[in-house]
Amino acid sequence: MNIANILTSIRLISIPFFLYFYYFFFINNFIICFYIFIFSSVTDYFDGYFARKFSNETFLGSLLDPLADKLLVISLMIIILEIYNDFYISFVIILIILREIIISFFRFYFYSKKNYIIKVNDYGKIKTYMQLLSITFLIAFPPLYNNINILGIILLYISFLFTLLSLYHYVKFLFK
Repeated sequence: MNIANILTSIRLISIPFFLYFYYFFFINNFIICFYIFIFSSVTDYFDGYFARKFSNETFLGSLLDPLADKLLVISLMIIILEIYNDFYISFVIILIILREIIISFFRFYFYSKKNYIIKVNDYGKIKTYMQLLSITFLIAFPPLYNNINILGIILLYISFLFTLLSLYHYVKFLFK
């Protein structure tokens, strides 16, 4: 275990805390969840930073980091589905979650059958950043459909475009 893997583990551990505060705190639950999410997002940035800066990229980290990202994003997207209860948001979120499942399948399949670790591509990094940004706006404030929520929805659709681009590039790379 190194600093990067510890930060990734903290991100994984933060998911149940987020869910606990969202479901069992009725006063300021959006604010508490927002801060937990921001903390988790910051650990995502710093685990990669420390792994590269100190040349501590590990096998465990290469598997755990994308898994932590996916579990964090999927958990929060499910909460957003519940909060907003809107077809146009739900449709995009379900497709984003489907993409996450497909890529996870490819990662585990190629590692188990070919001992090959699929690295994150640039579209995947942008996709994750845009997802985290959209989640920030959608989770921090109740769905009032004001300018902040609308910005979050726009960012969600932008992240969806990068979701499709990254999926296309992964599939193209893996099956060439």
